[in-house]
Amino acid sequence: MRDQLEAKLSRFVELERALVDPEVLADPARLSATAREHGSLARLALKVRGFLDLERQIAEQQQTVDAMHAQKAEQQDKIAQLGVGLYEDRRC
Repeated sequence: MRDQLEAKLSRFVELERALVDPEVLADPARLSATAREHGSLARLALKVRGFLDLERQIAEQQQTVDAMHAQKAEQQDKIAQLGVGLYEDRRC
């Protein structure tokens, strides 16, 4: 299903380019057909774009969370090492 949605989005983008193509603009029948197909895909294409943008944002946020977890683990390791060092210093 995702492939179908991405294919429709690709077609929509292709049609957007065609709508500013001088050859298409010079041919009223072709322009009309292109505009009609573009219009029929517009609502879906905008939703797919929004979905893909949200998916990208989620992936970026996940990377941030993963980096924060890694940093927290490093800090906990340092704290543990300091704690062991303090314990060993007190034993001596």
